[in-house]
Formats: sequence, C-alpha cells, structure tokens
Amino acid sequence: MLYSKDYLNNMKKYIIFGSILFIVIAGLVGYDLYIKTTNKIDVTHFELSYSPGMTAGYRLIYGNESIYVEGYENIYGKKSYNVDSAFKEKLENIITKYKVLSWNGFNKHEKNIYDAAGFSLNITNVGKEIKASGYADFPNNFYGFQNEIENLFESYIRDLK
Repeated sequence: MLYSKDYLNNMKKYIIFGSILFIVIAGLVGYDLYIKTTNKIDVTHFELSYSPGMTAGYRLIYGNESIYVEGYENIYGKKSYNVDSAFKEKLENIITKYKVLSWNGFNKHEKNIYDAAGFSLNITNVGKEIKASGYADFPNNFYGFQNEIENLFESYIRDLK
C-alpha cells in the first residue's frame, strides 16, 4: 500500500509533535518527583537558640517525641514535655512554609555590633544536618518563622502544664 507525500508529511508532523509532547510530560513528571524527594522533610531533631540582644535568650528543642525548653522568657526554666506526632507535623509544616532547609550554611555576623539579637539553628532532616546562625543578620522571613515556632512551643507547653 502506497501513501501520498502529503499523508506521510502529516504523519511526520504528528509523530514529531507527539514525541515532543511525550518528552515535555515526562520531564514535568520527573521534575515533580525530583522536587518531592529532594525536599522531603522528616525532622528528627530541631534546636533554635535565640538571644534578643542584652536580655536573656532561650533554647527550644524537639527530639525523641519530646520538647525541651530552656530559659524561655524565664517563665518555664528548664523543662521537658512529651509531645504527640501532631507537634512534629506542625513543626515540619512551619519549616516547609518558610523554606528553612534552604538556610543551610547561613552564617552572617555584623561586625562592630555588640548588643544585637542573634540566633543559632540546628535541624536534622532525613539524616542530614542543617545549620544556620546569625548575629544582627537573619535569613529572609526569619521573624515570621521565629514567631510561629514560639507560638507552637508555647501552645504545647500551655496545654501540657
């Protein structure tokens, strides 16, 4: 059976278009899977230390299904509290919302400033350690992140007392 040149040219166009469409769709699916696996979040340890300048600071720690609070507004002293899996989920949601894993390696300190706020952050996520610190210099959205973390810890401490 012989096909006309027009028919064959049209078939070529359909084959080329179909191949390009397949490559684009496969690329998008592959990229989506890549993003989901590289940004996987499973926090096993979280520690945020913060000092607001010349006043006493605090440490907020999560690990082994418990939270540890030290010096938070000098209200709680040093105490540990057991928490449920919902706490971990909320913590991971905050970390994801503020893209905190991208802060890994942040280490900025303003020179010649001696009474500014500073922070230190350590997270173990999927076995990888994430570290960030700053003195008078903070990652983008740090204060929103800090506020939500404080609210999360406070809400559990209030409920567990």
